[in-house]
Amino acid sequence: MERTEKLSTEEKLRIVREQKGIPQSAIADALDVVSTTISRIENKQEKSNYTDSQIKIVRKLLSVESAPILNGEDVIFKKRLYVWLDAIKSKRFDEAEDLQHELSAINSLPFEIDLALLYRLIEIRFLLTKNDVKLAEEKVKLAQPLLQAATNEALYHFNYNMGMLCMREMNCEEALTHFKLADNLKPEDFEKETTLYFNIAACYCDLGMYIRSIGTLTQAYHLYKDNSANLYSIGLENMLATCYMRIGDVDQARELLDKCLITAKSLNHKTYIGAILHNHGCASFKAKNYPEALAYFEDAFEYLIEGEWFYIENLYHKARCLIVLKNPLSKEVIHQAKSAISASENYELLFSSLAHLLTLKEEPSHQYIEQTTIPYLLSKFKYSLALDYCEVLDEFFTKKRNTKKALEIKAIAYGIKDKIMKGGSA
Repeated sequence: MERTEKLSTEEKLRIVREQKGIPQSAIADALDVVSTTISRIENKQEKSNYTDSQIKIVRKLLSVESAPILNGEDVIFKKRLYVWLDAIKSKRFDEAEDLQHELSAINSLPFEIDLALLYRLIEIRFLLTKNDVKLAEEKVKLAQPLLQAATNEALYHFNYNMGMLCMREMNCEEALTHFKLADNLKPEDFEKETTLYFNIAACYCDLGMYIRSIGTLTQAYHLYKDNSANLYSIGLENMLATCYMRIGDVDQARELLDKCLITAKSLNHKTYIGAILHNHGCASFKAKNYPEALAYFEDAFEYLIEGEWFYIENLYHKARCLIVLKNPLSKEVIHQAKSAISASENYELLFSSLAHLLTLKEEPSHQYIEQTTIPYLLSKFKYSLALDYCEVLDEFFTKKRNTKKALEIKAIAYGIKDKIMKGGSA
């Protein structure tokens, strides 16, 4: 295919006509001219080209009114693609659907390879935002062969999408690889999203690399010029608080949580209010103020949707708190959770571990914590939870005067703390 800039408007319309299987006679009838005139124009045998009014008629006939045909329209079209992306990111789905219908005309122009690929990549982002992961995966497979000669701009969007897809599949290591590839691309005429650094930080956090996550979040905070209260700033500060909490800086975490709780309440965003209250509970638990922690976990339920993963996460921490407080309701909460966690390996193990804490004096229970719970949590980079169970076992073996086992558990805990302070596993 000839490069776009070497093609005249008439040649572009000819290519589209041929691709759609529309005969020259149909164009001739629409313009009220003879077919030989169309043939001469398309083959550059006719000096007089289409007039503006004729081009408008032909574009309508070929259904490419909104596609970039005339000189300079490619720039306008590209801007429209980013208007579409903005609507997607803001979850203005009705507007995004309308724009998708308008911009899909680019698929009729085989000579606009770069713009067509960019359209496809933004379409994948739309599918991911709507949680249509299966169709997004299919679209990714179709887009991959087109990446060999892709621009940095297209490669950026592809890797961003792949990172998002991997995060949906809970594969944070691969997601981090794609987000880093996106970050390493030098911009040509595109601007990287501040959410890229938020996503990199989220991967670091999920991989137990809390120090690195804090550094990346701080970078994102400085890049983000608009300091107004919005969901992005809440998410950033909430994650930053989580990372500070997991490295033991509870005071810094609480300060950030107080700030973003005010913002979340001002926006009446229930999901974030629930998440922040939950994190406040975790901070209180870390500070060993268990009654306060329990109160925060109870308050969080008001804003969380029963059955969703964060609701179950909050239920786990409530049960853990009740166990520390020796409250008999802990058994009831663990039983309550069983019906909601059947499809989750992670939560099945966590609630089984809580059940074993209730019978820790029995050998199978403390063996389960030592040989199953802690190794599993370490394999999933859940260092903060692993440390909690190490602390429980250390206290148990110390009381039993089993110095050897207590020292073994202490050594595991020291290794975890060392990983956390050195930046994690990678």
